[in-house]
Amino acid sequence: MNINNPNPNIYIIPNPSSNLALIQWHNIVVENNTQMEVYDENSKKIFLRNINIEVRKLSPDVSKFKAGVYFVKIIAENKFIIGEKLNVVH
Repeated sequence: MNINNPNPNIYIIPNPSSNLALIQWHNIVVENNTQMEVYDENSKKIFLRNINIEVRKLSPDVSKFKAGVYFVKIIAENKFIIGEKLNVVH
């Protein structure tokens, strides 16, 4: 495992969001096994996607999510790297 994350950043645009949320990350270097997870207010995982760290963005459809606050996490080799709040409105 080679994880080198000097100043990881994650951005969610727009935030709040009602349809597609563009999630971008920077300064995260991982060899493999990287995922994006989204948790609801009750800490229930509602979204999981394996990600290609070189692409550096993902646009999940949040239109089916209930309105509320969610937590987006980048996980590498089963270790938390960075997270950000996502507000969903309808």
